[in-house]
Amino acid sequence: LQVKLKGVVKLAASCAAFAAILSTGGVVTWGKADFGGNSSQVQDQLRNVKEIVGKIRNSAFTALGEDGQVLATWGSSRCCASKEVLKQLKNVKVKNIDCTALAWAVVSQNGEVFTWGMPCSGGDSRDVQDRLQNVTKVVASHAAFAALLEDGSVVSWGDPLFGGDDLEVRAELKNIVKLFSCYNMFLAIRQDGKAIRWGDPAVNEIWEHHGGHLHVEPLLGNLQDFAGNDRAFAAVLTDGSVLTWGDPKTGGDDKELQETIECILGSRVPTPYELSGEESTGDSGNSHVMDG
Repeated sequence: LQVKLKGVVKLAASCAAFAAILSTGGVVTWGKADFGGNSSQVQDQLRNVKEIVGKIRNSAFTALGEDGQVLATWGSSRCCASKEVLKQLKNVKVKNIDCTALAWAVVSQNGEVFTWGMPCSGGDSRDVQDRLQNVTKVVASHAAFAALLEDGSVVSWGDPLFGGDDLEVRAELKNIVKLFSCYNMFLAIRQDGKAIRWGDPAVNEIWEHHGGHLHVEPLLGNLQDFAGNDRAFAAVLTDGSVLTWGDPKTGGDDKELQETIECILGSRVPTPYELSGEESTGDSGNSHVMDG
C-alpha cells in the first residue's frame, strides 16, 4: 500500500475507510469495503479527480472532477447516489456539498439543490424543493440539512430532532448572514446580530442551562466560526476570542485549555461578562472565553 500511495495530494476519510487522490488524478482507497474502502466498481469514473468529500459521520465518499462535477459515489449503498441521481448531476458544477450520517446534499453553481441517501436523514428534499431556489450554502447536522438562500431565508429538512424542522423559528429566519451546524442543531446569525437556533429540544435545554442564551448569544453577532457536539459548544469570534459552554464532560468547561492559552499569551483570560459588558453574579453557567 505504501508503494501505491506515493504522490498523494489529498486525503479524505469516512467513518471506517480512507481515500487518497494521487498526483495523476487517480484515487486509491482502503479500509472497510462497505464504507468506501473498496472503490473498484467506480475506478473507471475516477479520472482527473480534484476533490474527494468524506465525513467521519458518513459511510461513503463523493468524488468531484476538475470542473466541479460529481464523478462518482461509493461506499454504503444507503449513502450512494443512484444512477438516476448521477444522471441529473452529470453537467452540474458543485458550489457546496455536505452530508449527514446517511444522506448527501449538493448546491450547484446556479443555486439548485440535489439530494440522495436515506430520506430519514435528509436524502429526500422533495417536500421543500419549491422553497430551495437560489441557494448559496447547505450545512448538515447528523441527520438533517439547512440551506441558506440569497434572500437571507433558511430552509431545513430531514429528522426534526436534528434540526430538520424550522417551523417554530421560521418567522425569525430572515436576513440571515451566517449559518452553522453541529451534531443535533442549527445556528443562524441574523444581520442584526441575533442568534437563532433550532433542533433537538434536549440540546436547547443544555444550551440554556449552561448560560448560552444569557452570556454567549449577545456576543454571536461577531461570530466567525462555530462547532459543537451533542452536549457542548465552541465559538470563535472575529477578534480571535474562543467561547466554550455546555456540558463540562464533553468540552463545555475546558479550564486546562484556558490555563494553557493564558500561559502562552501571558495575560488573564476574560470572562463572558467582561466581553458582553455584564456584571458577574458569580455563576457564569459554565460558559468560558479564551482570548485568541
